[in-house]
Amino acid sequence: MSGIPELKIVKQEGSPLIDFAVSEIKCALSKIGFTVSIFSFSEIDETGGLSILIGSLSEAPWLKEFLVKHEIEPPDLKPEGFAIRTKKTDDYTKLIIVIGSDQKGAMYGGLDIAEVISLEGNIDAVMHKEENPFLEMRGVKFNMLLKGYGLRGEGGKYWDEESSAWFFNLLYWNKYLDFLARSRYNTLTLWCGHPYHYMVKLEKYPEATAFSEKELDSNIQFFRTIMAMAKDRGIDTYVVTWNIHVSPELAKANNIPQDGYDSLLVKDYMKECVKALLKTYPDLKGVGTCAGERMTKDLRYNAQWVKDTYIAAIRESDRNVSLLFRAWYADPEITQEVIASDYPAPVYISQKYNGEHMYSSTTPHDYKEKWITQKPRSYKLFWHLRNDDLYIFRWGDPQFVRETIKNCKADYSVGYFQGSEDIVLGLDLQHSEIKEHLFEKHWFREMLWGRLGYNPAIPEEFWVKMFKKRFGSEVGEDVYRALVSASKIIPTTTCFHWNYMDGDWYPEFCLGGWNTGGNYREYKGEGSKFHSILEWIFNHTLEEKWLTIPDYVNRVVSVGEVSEGEIAPIDVADKLYKYSEETLGLVCNVKKKAASINVELECTLLDLEALAYLGHYYAEKTRGATELMFFLRTGDKAHQAKSIEHLSKALEWWDKLMDVTSSHYATSHLLHASWMGAHTKPEDFHWYRHRKDVLRDIEVAKQLGIAPHRIH
Repeated sequence: MSGIPELKIVKQEGSPLIDFAVSEIKCALSKIGFTVSIFSFSEIDETGGLSILIGSLSEAPWLKEFLVKHEIEPPDLKPEGFAIRTKKTDDYTKLIIVIGSDQKGAMYGGLDIAEVISLEGNIDAVMHKEENPFLEMRGVKFNMLLKGYGLRGEGGKYWDEESSAWFFNLLYWNKYLDFLARSRYNTLTLWCGHPYHYMVKLEKYPEATAFSEKELDSNIQFFRTIMAMAKDRGIDTYVVTWNIHVSPELAKANNIPQDGYDSLLVKDYMKECVKALLKTYPDLKGVGTCAGERMTKDLRYNAQWVKDTYIAAIRESDRNVSLLFRAWYADPEITQEVIASDYPAPVYISQKYNGEHMYSSTTPHDYKEKWITQKPRSYKLFWHLRNDDLYIFRWGDPQFVRETIKNCKADYSVGYFQGSEDIVLGLDLQHSEIKEHLFEKHWFREMLWGRLGYNPAIPEEFWVKMFKKRFGSEVGEDVYRALVSASKIIPTTTCFHWNYMDGDWYPEFCLGGWNTGGNYREYKGEGSKFHSILEWIFNHTLEEKWLTIPDYVNRVVSVGEVSEGEIAPIDVADKLYKYSEETLGLVCNVKKKAASINVELECTLLDLEALAYLGHYYAEKTRGATELMFFLRTGDKAHQAKSIEHLSKALEWWDKLMDVTSSHYATSHLLHASWMGAHTKPEDFHWYRHRKDVLRDIEVAKQLGIAPHRIH
């Protein structure tokens, strides 16, 4: 055993956060052949040999003394910041010092060391470093899978015991929270229409739950454990609800509607629920709600309702927890006056960054400017980066994330939380019957938001190393670059074909039946949800300089050209073609180079191919729609012929998309509980279901311009 290198880790005592980081360091070191001994500073007389010291400046006096003794200048750190210092002297073979501004900072510094050792396979790769968090709050939105109010706040339509069982598995939560901490998230928001009958005991309203006392105790222990585990990883937990909902049991017992009912009883019940929540869960950092999706049109009344229930309960609990308040159905001036002006703790306004499609533009657009300009303003924005774009395919574009993160930084904002309205990060939509990846399927997408939210300056070479570690040195970089190229397809498409809400637009399938964004879609309830060629023509763009198809055609016909800096539909098609071709070329390289292809690499390549085929489809559809608009504008049949040619090519790409996804995804795994779900059957969620719609686009192009009596 004498040949095995040994290392001491000297850590701050009494910190679960630092203990977590130390366990990660120990694991990384053991994989490269070290034996590790762990001590607190009080347990050793010296730190000779190869050692790592880790602690927080604010809570570890011995660390300050050590830095002074060894003439190491204490770093100037912000909350959650860290510094790494290395030292070699005659007395020490090597000394690595992790200095945190606080326990979270020390944990992040320790995680950084563990990561460097893991990626480089060498402790000598650990170098001087100093990092401070770019954004104060970096969060995820997680919809709780609770029967009655599961994915949606409308009766839990998509809940079933078998597919939701993982939610109550603490092994899952342990793994997931580890991932969040490594990814530098510090906020977990747990959302549900009405979770209280699962989470608290109400002496005043015992009829509000169907659970026995023993079952409620078990539920309470489960949620307490999750919150404690999160706290031990530096993650603050919020519970967020919609209004007005009550438990099914309370509604039945009192002969009232479950949704959208306001009364003195309901207000008192809600107040008791919030008081019990705060009493039951001491680790809860904050609560959240909104002015109501089932309430009145009187925004002042709705805000006062929240004050009389949630805020009154918080005040009576004597716990100054933070309040997360949704901007939906709220007014800035009223919110400031009624909610925020005298609230005893931070108030964060949940404002959607780009409607319900965060994967559209890196610049925020669809929000009320008054939330920012309101004066006085004693609240701060907590941007909701809402993903209703990507449920199925993998994604990862550091540049897109970095630019978005930088735009979240402002004196009026504390940061972001990201996540969809419906699919939670954990409900895996894996191919066939295999569900082994869980949230790790989207590991890169989720990691990017957390890591770049903490430090947007992470260089590209870091991600390349990570992909080489995961997929092998021969193909890792090609996989990374293919994913980056493929990840530009959905944002480019959605920015061009802009629709505000999730039910308006689902880019992975070219679906969406709603018409809430003022587009030209004819919505007939149970009608087709596929976005036809005509809808592709008559639609909005998100960016002002991205021209719609009619605007572009009129401009060309009238003046012959577009202005400098404007993006024409043909430019969008060219971008999509470029990204798709780059992706397919790199996928081909990976297949040639890879000595073997494991399950994760196989799934990743299939997703990349699918995205590339989808990109080609949207490119040809855009070209075909543009030519068809030229035909409608000029009557020149040459444009009609070109449109039919492009739409026929689009069909060929759709067929390739069908082929690659049919072998990868079972229909049962493609249903997501979206707002569209209220009007769409589960079996509609597969690409082969919509080949007829792609064909119909070609027929529409052929039939336009023919006299009605000649159309058969």
